[in-house]
Amino acid sequence: MCLTHLTLSVPGTSDTCHFADASGERFYLRTLLTIVKGPTSFAHLRTFNGILYPTFRDACIARGLLENDGEWQQCLEEASAMQTGHQLRQLFCTMLLFCSPADPEALWMDFWQHICDDLQHYLITNLQHNNPTAEDIYDYGLYLLDQLLSALGHTLTDFSMPRHQHNWVLLLEIISLLSVMTVTSDHPVPYCPIASTRSPSVYCMYSLFRFFLSVLYRHRSVSALSNLSLCSIT
Repeated sequence: MCLTHLTLSVPGTSDTCHFADASGERFYLRTLLTIVKGPTSFAHLRTFNGILYPTFRDACIARGLLENDGEWQQCLEEASAMQTGHQLRQLFCTMLLFCSPADPEALWMDFWQHICDDLQHYLITNLQHNNPTAEDIYDYGLYLLDQLLSALGHTLTDFSMPRHQHNWVLLLEIISLLSVMTVTSDHPVPYCPIASTRSPSVYCMYSLFRFFLSVLYRHRSVSALSNLSLCSIT
């Protein structure tokens, strides 16, 4: 079982520390405990040169306790020359989970175009997004990374990484919904298995709903769609 939340306390005091990601911050806490002499609190451990850092990881970086990410930079550079975007996303997640890079976000910013080099074609052919912007590709790449990590009980925020901003789950739901709203020879109006009634008023509302979704998807940006909720469409 993956431990994702942990609360530690100092005996005899009210000083406690809650870890949203126990595996990552515990490593940095142990590192600081081997360096800082006579710590009196968790805040003391996170303080260096008079500055209180928000996380143990940040405190380790300030003290120069973490190696730079040169080896991971080189690894991604070499992999980018021979691996697909899908393979690079798996490699990047492996680095996050098992290699503890000092600055994951910087690695992402340096290599996101390689990591997402297959997503423009995917957005066009599979999500019917005819003109994806660099922002859309960047954001969808973060969404896919988050999906890979979530299967192992983690999220991007566990590794101080940015999160995707668009509601890709909603977008995929709309595409899935449109895929079952088809016009067949037996049904002169758009047909959906859910709409089993022959009531003309029901079919009229259904037809308008399908038309609304089609226009919305084809003519509005991903960022606009991400602000919608299927529950709000009445």
